[in-house]
Amino acid sequence: MYQVYSANKYIQEFIDKKVSDSDYQRLMDVLEFMPNTRPFWGVTRFKYIFLNGIFLLYEIDETNKLVVILGVKFNNERKTFNFTRTPTQIKTIQKWINS
Repeated sequence: MYQVYSANKYIQEFIDKKVSDSDYQRLMDVLEFMPNTRPFWGVTRFKYIFLNGIFLLYEIDETNKLVVILGVKFNNERKTFNFTRTPTQIKTIQKWINS
C-alpha cells in the first residue's frame, strides 16, 4: 500500500474543491493500491490519471512506497501541467479553484 501526498497545498486545495467525495475515494483507491497500472505521460517517468476532466500527474517512489501528485491540468486546451511553482502558476490554480 502506498501513501499519497500532494506536492503542495494549492494542488491539494484544487483536488478538494474540484473532485467529489466518491471520485476522491476512487482516486485514492487507485493511487494507494495500484499506481503502477496507470500510463506514463509521454516519455517522462511520471504517470497520470484522468478524472472528470482533470489530469493529475504523479510520481511513484517505490523505495518509500509514496505517490506524490505533482501537477494538475484542468482543461484539455492547456498543453502543460500546472505545478504551482511560479507566481503565475499559483495565480492560475487559485483562479481554477475559485471558478
